[in-house]
Amino acid sequence: MAKSTMKRKRETDPNTRDGSSDSKAAKRLQEQDRIDQLAQGIIESRENYNDLIELLAAAERSEQGKGGLQRHAVASLFGVFSHLIESGNFKKSKGTPQKEVVIVEWLRERLVEFTEALLQQLPGNENSYLPVLIGLARVETQHASPEALWQDGIFARTVRKLSLSGEDFANARTVFVGDYIKGYRDSPFHLFKVARKLLKQRRGDTEADLLRSNLLHTLIDTEPVPQILESENFLFAQDGKRARLAGSEQELKREGQELWLDLFKTGLSKPQQKLVLSKTAELVAPCFSKPELLLDFLTDSYNTGGSVSLLALSGVYYLIQERNLEYPSFFQKLYSLLDDDLLHSKHRSRFFRLLETFLSSTHLPSALLASFMKKLSRLALHGPPGGVVIVIPLVYNLLRKNPSTTFMIHRETRDPEAREEIENEGMDDPFDDAETDPLDTRAIDSCLWELDALTTHYHPNVATVAKIIAQEFRKEAYSLEDFLDYSYASIIESELSKEMKNVPVVEYEIPKRIFTGEGVGELNNLGQLMNSILAQ
Repeated sequence: MAKSTMKRKRETDPNTRDGSSDSKAAKRLQEQDRIDQLAQGIIESRENYNDLIELLAAAERSEQGKGGLQRHAVASLFGVFSHLIESGNFKKSKGTPQKEVVIVEWLRERLVEFTEALLQQLPGNENSYLPVLIGLARVETQHASPEALWQDGIFARTVRKLSLSGEDFANARTVFVGDYIKGYRDSPFHLFKVARKLLKQRRGDTEADLLRSNLLHTLIDTEPVPQILESENFLFAQDGKRARLAGSEQELKREGQELWLDLFKTGLSKPQQKLVLSKTAELVAPCFSKPELLLDFLTDSYNTGGSVSLLALSGVYYLIQERNLEYPSFFQKLYSLLDDDLLHSKHRSRFFRLLETFLSSTHLPSALLASFMKKLSRLALHGPPGGVVIVIPLVYNLLRKNPSTTFMIHRETRDPEAREEIENEGMDDPFDDAETDPLDTRAIDSCLWELDALTTHYHPNVATVAKIIAQEFRKEAYSLEDFLDYSYASIIESELSKEMKNVPVVEYEIPKRIFTGEGVGELNNLGQLMNSILAQ
């Protein structure tokens, strides 16, 4: 009888659960209606302002299953605060009675409480809460002074929270930049102002490092100043306030310039320095109305050596080419970058593009060009195949463009006695590999025997490319881009993708045993050796 009773109870459980679900749904609807009534009451009468406390509690509630109710409360509060701001309930003047001042201050505190709750819950809710925050910031801006954007307004507090938060806010930062900074004319200007204010505040080392890192990655994701100036979209500014809220071209560049200088002063780490240098020409330099202020950073980076110098090269070139700045001993420093690590560097493609541009001038001394060709040829002797195949066409192009250096290909000794001495004893290469000044290396007195040696390179593709130097110069120039992507990975892929025409012949049979002999339980010589080792 007991079993039968238990069975009937289990059979009625599903109905009980369905009833419970209906009850929960009804309760949820009641709570939503309650939120709507509270919001409407606050809008209709200031006597209901205290109901903001209950609405804020609902918006901050994060219990399991309450997500829909929480978002409903957030949407209701957005409507309430937007209405209160637009109605002038957040304004106070000198003649405002003390009682009104108290109410205004209380409302402002509730708005701060609401926005701080949204900011705290941004991770995972970026697409829901960022529109609310920016929407309130727009309403606030339209009914307050422009300074509210970057002093203590909602936009400023949003930037501060994103900049001082950890990795869990990374997606929120990406959404913020992508949806509310990129494509707008005015919001980047205020982002620069807020960021500068944050950098000027004293902080502990850990917080300062976090701020620098987050701001740097945020700025790297923004658009260049010229692109910002072309935009006709405004996030905050209306027709009557565009001049004040968007800033002039001069003001935008000044804020960007000062922000980058402030970041440089904080002491960038090496990875951060590389990140900035990789974006200098397209993103950083256009902010500088005084390019000489950027030259110090680039000079220090250029003098660092290694991959940092290679990355700094593009920024230096931009200042020389586009901003007409002079860089003392430029080619001497450029020559110093030709070291043993160059052909192995992951930045070699970027470097050789720039190097070809630098050496393309027809006004450079032959001695200088000879030094670069000779040094590169020397490095190619022990460089990887991917680096060697870049050097050879580059040297070819330089020889083709500068006929006064072509005698370096094949320099004959016409004096019979000198020739006999060379054949018997050899000769010392007059090129001074240790000389740092490319005008004094005596490369012009040497020859490019290194390229001839490369015709016997172990890799057939390299050997084939090297032979172009010994052939008649019929081709005007080789496109360096055709050789920049050559690497060990591409070599392996090329070899593995080749069809095997003939099965390779081997001189031995693949063994079927490693340790055991032919008989059962027998060990071969290797097995006996291994057995004796294990027995010790």
